[in-house]
Amino acid sequence: LRKEFDQALRAFYQSYSELKTDEERKTLWADPVRNPKLAFAPRFRAFAERAGKHPAAAAAWSWLMQKTEDPQEQAQIVARMLAEFLNAPAIADFAADLPMAEWTLGRPKTVEALRTIRAKSQDSGGRLAAALSLGRLLTAGSHETEKTEGHTLLEEVVRTAPDSPDAQQATHLLFELDHLQIGMIVPEIAGVDSAGQAFHLSDYRGKVVVLDFWGFW
Repeated sequence: LRKEFDQALRAFYQSYSELKTDEERKTLWADPVRNPKLAFAPRFRAFAERAGKHPAAAAAWSWLMQKTEDPQEQAQIVARMLAEFLNAPAIADFAADLPMAEWTLGRPKTVEALRTIRAKSQDSGGRLAAALSLGRLLTAGSHETEKTEGHTLLEEVVRTAPDSPDAQQATHLLFELDHLQIGMIVPEIAGVDSAGQAFHLSDYRGKVVVLDFWGFW
């Protein structure tokens, strides 16, 4: 089902790129038959219902969580995952992806779900992923108490599983929080300029400097 969706999505984006006007693109995007995100949702939902408590059901619910923009449906999926897969390994992937639903599900419900997974899941991977996601969300907020809690959670991830991919992500976030905030002195950067001359960023201290980071992602 996922393979079929991916093929349909590639074809959809190809058709989308060939349209000439915004009105045509808007019409195609809203088409419940031609837009795979809309067309496949009922099929994934039906599959998840049939699969019950099988791990494949959790994967289908997670797919729906990412694709739907209906906050009510997202809330129902969260409730389902917490009720049926809280202690299963599948909860780790769900916790890792949950922050992407913040804008539609809402910050309070997203934070509450992550707190529940971190506190009550019997799956260590799920608790770790929830701590990372919760730390990421809280440190991105505007309240100092939340930012402090988020920082502590990220440190917890690094301390709990120092060799894990989650710890690597937490380490990057902590470095950004501790060294790359407005008003801080930027860390040293050494490199070679366009003329082949070695340089250090500190050579330009006191001057206006524009740093342009880019890559192929």
